[in-house]
Parts: sequence; C-alpha cells; structure tokens
Amino acid sequence: MSPLRSAPVLLACGHLPRQALVSAQSQAGEIGENGALMGEMNGHHRVYMSFQDRYGWHCQFLEADLKTSLPRHLHFTSADKIIELVERGGGFTDQESRIMLNQAIEKGRGGVFLNLTQEQYAKLKR
Repeated sequence: MSPLRSAPVLLACGHLPRQALVSAQSQAGEIGENGALMGEMNGHHRVYMSFQDRYGWHCQFLEADLKTSLPRHLHFTSADKIIELVERGGGFTDQESRIMLNQAIEKGRGGVFLNLTQEQYAKLKR
C-alpha cells in the first residue's frame, strides 16, 4: 500500500502519528517547496475532519497543516450523517477507506481528510 493511501485510512482510526502523516504527504508530493502542507489542489481544499461521539456526533475541522482550526463545528445525532459528509467531501478513496471509517465510527472517534470544493470550504470558514 502506498503511503498516501494508507495515511487517510490510518487517520480514520486515529493510529497515525503526525510525523508519519507528514512523511506520507511528503512522499506523495503534498509538501510545497517552502515545506508547508498544500491545502489547495486543483480548485479543491484539503481539510481534516475529526469526529467524536459525545451524546451525538461532534465534528471539528482543521486546515491541511493540521494546526489551523476552521470556525465551523457540526453536530449530528446519527453516524449516517458522518458517512454522508465524507462522501460529499470526497473523503472515500477506495473501499478500504469506507471500512476504516466504519470502524472509527464503531470506536466512537476518528478523522479523515476531505477534498472540498470552494463552496463547501467557504461554508466551513463562516
């Protein structure tokens, strides 16, 4: 499995340290010339969504640098909404990533990278 394919999968279960993520993104060409993570690719914004079951599903969003929080937080009563959000956000790269997301939901927490359109990204910035 390539480092890029494994990074989102492992992140979904919360098993990938940030240093390994940066290494995987670097190998995949996602590190800019100045060493910064590239958040915008082909008109899409790469955003990390973490989620946790706290008497309902609480979702937070970070920029691709994994440091900068986006102001919008979402709350859902159903895990099905998490799956729908990941589908709409382009977070499923293959069947394996779907399985890993389901495992993270069963565990009650996880995270996944999304590739958002300009419009989707703008809604998170509000």
